[in-house]
Amino acid sequence: MQGFIGIFCLEDWWTNELSASERALIERTYGPVGAPAGLLTSANISGVSLTKLAFLSTLATWFQKQETYRIAKKILAQAQRAAEETDDLIDLHYYYQNRIQIFYRNRETDRKALGLAIKACEDQIAIAADVAAAFRVEHPDGPLFEHVGYKQLCIINHKRGRHKDVVDLCTEAKQQGWAGDWDRRIEQAKRKIGSNT
Repeated sequence: MQGFIGIFCLEDWWTNELSASERALIERTYGPVGAPAGLLTSANISGVSLTKLAFLSTLATWFQKQETYRIAKKILAQAQRAAEETDDLIDLHYYYQNRIQIFYRNRETDRKALGLAIKACEDQIAIAADVAAAFRVEHPDGPLFEHVGYKQLCIINHKRGRHKDVVDLCTEAKQQGWAGDWDRRIEQAKRKIGSNT
């Protein structure tokens, strides 16, 4: 087998953990712009800059809609195995970000999804300071972008009335230099705290 599945030695997973119909759907759906036909299983690919974790994590995002969510979960389960084998902080950062977005999107139809999204936020936040330092090494003159884990967990805590947690998270994200409307969120949370005292 060639393509990304072959390059990353995912043949056993591909054939044993996915049904024939799931494999067909994945091959029909996954198609980055300008990519060759058979990218997953038959294209002759060389010079791949992606890691296994980055590939699986990104692949899962193609299936985050409710009707294909079961496939996203299977891909994320395999990505988790790759995550346990890597120490690449940037890859882990984006992997957690994709988990957050996929699970949070499906929280209404999967009772476990919100808890999984929260855990992914916490995992991404746990490495945030080190990731920020790594990004600054790669891009010393550029600002840090928005941090999905901090933002999403702030939204969740706001909805749950945990306004002190919102203040703490926003303060931490701001101190680390992540872009975001942290000041507005802090002021909003403090108003809520004040109105409850």
